[in-house]
Amino acid sequence: MAEFNEKNDDWENEGDSTATAVQKLSQLCLYSLILGILSPICCGCLTGIPAVILGHMGLSEVGDESGPLRGRGMALAGLVLGYISIVITVLSTFFALVTGSFAEIMNEFERAF
Repeated sequence: MAEFNEKNDDWENEGDSTATAVQKLSQLCLYSLILGILSPICCGCLTGIPAVILGHMGLSEVGDESGPLRGRGMALAGLVLGYISIVITVLSTFFALVTGSFAEIMNEFERAF
C-alpha cells in the first residue's frame, strides 16, 4: 500500500512496483511564465527580459522532461511572451522616436514638473 511521506513530500510504496516517479515543477519555468504574462500587459521590457532569461534557464534545467523536473511548456510560453513584449517595446519606442511624438511626450513631462 502506498503512503505519503511528509518528510520528503513523496509517496512510499511497500512492494508496489507500479508506482511512477514524481516529477516536480521547475520554479524557473513557473517564474518565466508569470513574468511572460505580465510583460505585454503592464511592464514591457522590465518583465520581458527576465522572462526570456528565466525561460532559457528553465529549459536547460528541465531538458526533455525525462528527468525529475517538468515545466517545458510553461518555459516556452514565457519565452514567447517575453520575446513578443521586447519586440513590441522596441518597435513602439523606435516609432515614437521617428515620428517625433517622443519629443512631445518629453516636453509635456518637463512642463508637468
